[in-house]
Amino acid sequence: KLPTSAFRGFGNPQITFAMESMLDHLAEGIGMDPLELRLRNAAKAGDVTAHGFHYISCGLKECFKQVSEAIEWKRKRSEKKSRRGLGISATTHVCGNRSFFPLFDGATAYVRIDEGGNVKVITGEVEVGQGLLTTYATIVAEILGIKTSAVTVEPPDTDVAPFGLGTWGDRGTFIGGAAVKLAAIEARKELLAVASEMLEADPSDLDCREGKVFVKGAAEKGLPFHEVAATAVYTRGGAPILGKGTFIPNSEIADSTRYGNVSGAYAFGAQAAEVEVNEETGEIRVLQVVAAHDVGRALNRTTTEGQIEGATVQGIGYTLLEEVKFEDGVMINPNFLNYRVPTALDVPPITSLIVETIDPAGPFGAKGVAEPAMTPTAPAIANAIYDATRIRIKSLPITPEKIFENLKKVKV
Repeated sequence: KLPTSAFRGFGNPQITFAMESMLDHLAEGIGMDPLELRLRNAAKAGDVTAHGFHYISCGLKECFKQVSEAIEWKRKRSEKKSRRGLGISATTHVCGNRSFFPLFDGATAYVRIDEGGNVKVITGEVEVGQGLLTTYATIVAEILGIKTSAVTVEPPDTDVAPFGLGTWGDRGTFIGGAAVKLAAIEARKELLAVASEMLEADPSDLDCREGKVFVKGAAEKGLPFHEVAATAVYTRGGAPILGKGTFIPNSEIADSTRYGNVSGAYAFGAQAAEVEVNEETGEIRVLQVVAAHDVGRALNRTTTEGQIEGATVQGIGYTLLEEVKFEDGVMINPNFLNYRVPTALDVPPITSLIVETIDPAGPFGAKGVAEPAMTPTAPAIANAIYDATRIRIKSLPITPEKIFENLKKVKV
């Protein structure tokens, strides 16, 4: 068969589909609204789970609140329309996971400033389309008081970059970003040490903002960033300023029972879906998805919303379309003509809502969002389909054929 590897959320979407489907089943059994059941049992900051996870920041209840209001949960559930249904689900996800590589789950980064004031970030963390380059540049620009466009994030080169564990487990921003921030702080410290002599002021009295280094409260007396950088390099024998930062999260290796606080932070999210099902053909139409995610702090709201939207689209594909098919050990749908993924025509309106809880360990309070944003989509749609048809599909993808066959059984 085909070689396989991890995909967005690896393991979490599968078990969340089962668990969140079962929560709806339980809610129906006790006559309780599915949203109310989740709110009563929602995690909160300070909780320690059955697995030993320590939730320091948690905005799950706020995610439920925003999602239910945006999709008009109470009104639409009370004014139920034929063939239409609403579903809701939630998830949590690690920001890094010590258990997969027990020796190390940290990151190291360098921030280099040359004589022209050019700033480069050197790290082993990898951009795979999630916006990591923008995130790292934003972090460094904030620390050094310069424009984001003045910061270049170098592509990883294993000959010169520090070791990178890989882009997985939602560790890119939380762990890699924290290392970049520490490197920028060290570079800033070196820069201010030189500027203190130029401005005849104590380094603690200096600040960096808008491309200048200046005495606090007297910005008009400041020096251009590039001028301070040039002086620093030339007075150090031509050596560039080089800040190094290493961040290792406060996590632990799970024991043989898999118990342990394996992540330095945990991301949360809730999604709701509205669907319409054609009872004659089994065709499923997703009318809208609302997704609210606790991201700690959104370092860039545009890219954060993009992550949520892109992940939700992938979640729709996982739920309704994507399936690897084999016959006699041979894959019979090896291309995008037969292995279907969502196109623009398949994507409903998606509302991305950002909940900020400011995690104390993340860079400026940030956590991850790339993987948890895909995880709740499948059960939200599946629960909406059940609400519309009273048919519980327990395997993915949920196809018109499966709906049609089950509708025939119901009618008989």
